[in-house]
Amino acid sequence: AFTIGWWWWVGGELSGFVYDVLYPEYYPEFTFIDICWLMGYFFFGLSLYYQFRLIYNAPKGTQSIFYFAYIALGLVVTFGLTQVAIAAGLGENSSWWAVYLAVLYPVFDLVEGTAAVWLSLLFGRGVLGRAWWGLITFAIADGINIFFWLGGYNWISDNAYYILDTFSSVVYVASYMITAMAFLIAYNVLHHGVTRKKPIIIVEEP
Repeated sequence: AFTIGWWWWVGGELSGFVYDVLYPEYYPEFTFIDICWLMGYFFFGLSLYYQFRLIYNAPKGTQSIFYFAYIALGLVVTFGLTQVAIAAGLGENSSWWAVYLAVLYPVFDLVEGTAAVWLSLLFGRGVLGRAWWGLITFAIADGINIFFWLGGYNWISDNAYYILDTFSSVVYVASYMITAMAFLIAYNVLHHGVTRKKPIIIVEEP
């Protein structure tokens, strides 16, 4: 599920090149790119859900229906935050659904990013924790970008905007690189096993 989620996001990135050609100035409010992002979030959330079920030994009778209940709760929370965002003057020139979709992304980023941090802490510095670092860094970059799209740049100075914009661009690219490194490390472990840099020496006392 985790890998499928990343492939959906790859599809979103590739679709962005196509939309740049078809719509050089403004994208439509809802595009195939959004479908790719949403499907990616769905599979990331599913992988997180299954991972937590494994760690905490959920009862065998537990069904995935609970995951859909969490999604429904996220949609309801997004509805309330959308009303707050519109009341604050964000997304002034966009439709209600466009603002709702824009708010939905950081909500998913916050929930899944927090869950990924939790998992990375549970796994410590092990191989299984590294795959989630890319999702965490992506959530940070995406949150900044959505804030700007909603008009948040009007709330900060120009210098702060340029600093945050540069930071989010670097982190955005870094998230994919971190994920690629995590997959490569996991691949090496699966095919070559775990090796130690120094041998373990057991000293017996006389």
